[in-house]
Amino acid sequence: MSEPLSSNTLVKDVLDGHPEAVRAFIELGLMCVGCPVAAFHTLADAAREHDRDLAELLCILRRRLENAVQGPC
Repeated sequence: MSEPLSSNTLVKDVLDGHPEAVRAFIELGLMCVGCPVAAFHTLADAAREHDRDLAELLCILRRRLENAVQGPC
C-alpha cells in the first residue's frame, strides 16, 4: 500500500499492506485483526466503533508505520 493513510482507508488495506500494523491495532484495543468487517470498514468507521479519536488514531498508525519503514534509531 503506497497511499497515505486517511479516514477513508480500509482497515483491511492497512493490515494487508502493513503487517506491522497488526500489533498497533491490538495495542490500541482495536480488535479489527481477523474481523470480517475489516474489508468494509474504513479507519473512520473503526475509530467510531471503538470510541477512539480519528485524528489520534491516524497519527499513531502513521507514526508506527513510519518507524517500521525507517527501522530502529
